[in-house]
Amino acid sequence: MTTREAITEELTVTARRIEDEVTTVRGRGSAANDNIEVEVDALGTITELRVTEVATRQLTASALARAIVAAQHDACISARATADIIRETLLNDPRVVQIMTELAGERRADPSHSEFPAPKETPGIAAEESFYRDPLGRR
Repeated sequence: MTTREAITEELTVTARRIEDEVTTVRGRGSAANDNIEVEVDALGTITELRVTEVATRQLTASALARAIVAAQHDACISARATADIIRETLLNDPRVVQIMTELAGERRADPSHSEFPAPKETPGIAAEESFYRDPLGRR
């Protein structure tokens, strides 16, 4: 096994461990004076929702829905920040930085790996036969 393969294998194991840790991340948010609480995972999926009786009595259905969405949004921000901190361990590893730099250099050297797709050819109006054709045969 080459040194490069050993490094790749080690980084793969580290990446799996980090992603396993990220799957345990939870973020919490609340709204409506803490009468609505939402917990989400690192992907933003609601894992727990608590709505008090006070919230259901005082809020209309649309206000309740907006409050739940606001609480989920706050929870997502929290979960994303925690997950990003965990992932930084891998992203800041000098070996990963070197590999990413090499890959970026290879992409720049190979024009077929452009970040921006080539613009599609769009026919001009004059080339559009249907524009000039009258379906009722008046022209």
